[in-house]
Amino acid sequence: MTIHDTTRDHVASLADLIELVEQNERLSASRRRDLISAITTTARLLNRNAAELPASAKELRERLSRIHPTQAGMTAKRFANIRSDLAAALKHTVTPPKPKGATIIVSPAWVSLREGLETDWQRYTLSRLARFCSAANISPAEVSDAIIEDFRKHLSDTHLAKNPDKIVKITRETWNGIVSRSGAELPMLTKPPSRRFITRPLSEYPKSFQDDLDAWLARLSSASMFDEDAPPKALRPTSLRNIKAGIRQFGHALVEEGRLPESLTTLADLIEINTYKLGLQHFVERNEGELSAGLSNMAGYLVAIAKHHLKISPQHLAQLRSIKSRLVVENDGLTEKNKRRLRQFEDEQNIHRLLGLPRRLWRKAEMAREPSSRDALLVLYAVTIEILLACPMRVGNLASLDIEKHLRWHGQGRDKRLAVVIPGTEVKNGQPIEVDLPKESVALFKAYLSDWRPLISKERGDALFPNKAGHARLPGHLSEEMKRAIFRETGIDMNIHLFRHIAGKLYLDQHPGEYETVRRLLGHRRLATTTSFYAPLENRRAVERYGEFVLSKRRAKR
Repeated sequence: MTIHDTTRDHVASLADLIELVEQNERLSASRRRDLISAITTTARLLNRNAAELPASAKELRERLSRIHPTQAGMTAKRFANIRSDLAAALKHTVTPPKPKGATIIVSPAWVSLREGLETDWQRYTLSRLARFCSAANISPAEVSDAIIEDFRKHLSDTHLAKNPDKIVKITRETWNGIVSRSGAELPMLTKPPSRRFITRPLSEYPKSFQDDLDAWLARLSSASMFDEDAPPKALRPTSLRNIKAGIRQFGHALVEEGRLPESLTTLADLIEINTYKLGLQHFVERNEGELSAGLSNMAGYLVAIAKHHLKISPQHLAQLRSIKSRLVVENDGLTEKNKRRLRQFEDEQNIHRLLGLPRRLWRKAEMAREPSSRDALLVLYAVTIEILLACPMRVGNLASLDIEKHLRWHGQGRDKRLAVVIPGTEVKNGQPIEVDLPKESVALFKAYLSDWRPLISKERGDALFPNKAGHARLPGHLSEEMKRAIFRETGIDMNIHLFRHIAGKLYLDQHPGEYETVRRLLGHRRLATTTSFYAPLENRRAVERYGEFVLSKRRAKR
């Protein structure tokens, strides 16, 4: 079999691909070795036999996307070289190889278009499309949605390193931007509909409805010891935003089901039994029958409004509660996603990677010849992780840390220490936070406050983690930044809140059954909360200890 009569049917697996590469006399012996090495290494990384893995760029790309080079024990460059060589080998399953020295010549029409672009970024973004269209004799004027779909399929069949859908999205946006700004006589491409669930604004509802909602939220934002129906404590801004968003989503669902926005004049219109059922059923059907905690919360918001704001009859309230009870999602502790993320820390190496990450980020920033705000962000992430390792607080408290209000220095000279102090009134469960950071953290904090933080924001302010304007970074933004930074550096998939679960897991791994210590560490009010989260995690350790016991008996008998 020669390389020229190869088709996808002949190459079903990576084992077939190895045989094909071995028979390819057009390649030098060293190149054949490199390609075969990439194929066998891919099989090893995926923990499968080469004969079981399909010679498909699309399937292999999806599987390789779950692998981080750090987790695989190699450098990013080595991992990129493996994917590049694997892609080169896979091209034999799609088209015959080009003669030696042959390249795709970009047509004059595409050269002219690219030379007239404003920025190198635009030229780079359109380079793949230009080569693809030139190979198929397609001019810029002939580009269409169908051509873009063919382009996406081509990328899906041949590319391993990049997400084809993302490449096509950026290419489409760049193309449309060029056409709209330049006025060139080129076709605009259709923008796919957004997958985001966007609700209509409250301004589309009657003012009486908006005023009623504002009155309810105002009531929740302040507590009174003399009002039996008032909340025991004022709700936090985040909770108020969630309630407002829930009511807005419920109203949107009703409109989607046929109710006119102007027919919803007050909150009372939402809790009529048939209306209540209609809105909730909309979300159940949208989720294909799967219940969620968010839906149960939405139903709860309306029950609270009915009881405390509208003062409905006991019979009506009982009906609403009965419907809500059927939406409750049983929660025996950690979600499946968090259980999966915690399993990463069964690997001792991942524990060390996370514990050593603050120093690694700090050293990486210090290596910069001319420190920039980007380097300063690395130190910001280092400080953030250092705090979370010592005191796994919630992201809202973390993001709002104030240098003057929440940091306490004490001691002198080498004995100088730093404590984080947050009053209970600022904590979700009312439990104050007061913890001394490790002694070795002091140097990192001093460097951050004196040298690196000013590079992030030149504005005066006391936010420990400021944005460019000097204000505290938003909790959601900080959480997403940290998630990306941790994965980029270690390959560990986690968010800020998982630090709390990691703390509970690591402590209980060494001290089985000591839930009271974990309860105090995490600030849970009730021990039952702690045990519901972490007792299931101890099942694995119990099985391991039993296995060690059985093996010890077997070894003793020998």
